[in-house]
Amino acid sequence: MNDSGTVITNTIKSKGSVLLDEIVGQQYEMQPELNERYGPSGREKCLQDAQYTLSYLMQALEFSSSTLFTDYAVWLKVLLTGLGIPEKDITFNLDTIKYVLGKELPPDANTLLSEYIHMAVNTVKSTSKEIPTFIDQNG
Repeated sequence: MNDSGTVITNTIKSKGSVLLDEIVGQQYEMQPELNERYGPSGREKCLQDAQYTLSYLMQALEFSSSTLFTDYAVWLKVLLTGLGIPEKDITFNLDTIKYVLGKELPPDANTLLSEYIHMAVNTVKSTSKEIPTFIDQNG
């Protein structure tokens, strides 16, 4: 992991639940319809999802693997769209993570964070809701 990745990971670890609350609070402020759509239990699930996303982000940074994070984002899209959550909510959440976490970071680390989030958002937007199978149906 490079220095910027370490800064991002340490920031996530040190800010913990405060960071999660700010991410979800910001998203719900910018998308007030989420509260109507999903209620209090939806907000709790959004907090869990943000926690998982930050955890995957830290792992991807640890291994300097943006692919690890984009693969997670695709899996998340398949899961959440299957549960009826629109793609735009997923990409908005990723952008909100970038905004909230980015405020805590120095410029070099913010650039790395932006690269990872940008790749994940673009991959989510360009990927189908279904992951193709590698199992031969005729075999």
